[in-house]
Amino acid sequence: MRRVAALVVLAALAAIPGTAQAAGQPPWRAAGELRDALFDAQTELIVGTPATAQRAVARARAAYAGRLRAGVRAADRSADRAAQA
Repeated sequence: MRRVAALVVLAALAAIPGTAQAAGQPPWRAAGELRDALFDAQTELIVGTPATAQRAVARARAAYAGRLRAGVRAADRSADRAAQA
């Protein structure tokens, strides 16, 4: 659960304009996809199956890659490492 919270915080931080410089989709869109995937994973843990929750977490990890991760890494490398843990 701490991982989920850390990823949500990182998504919010990375959405700050001017923090991301790598190619890919806009950070705000990636942050939205990450948030949605984490919500889906949390829902699946309650009413679904572990396998579907794991697929949602994989979607969240994919959403974190690219500009979103680049922005977080540029702003705070320790936060990026925590999100990848």
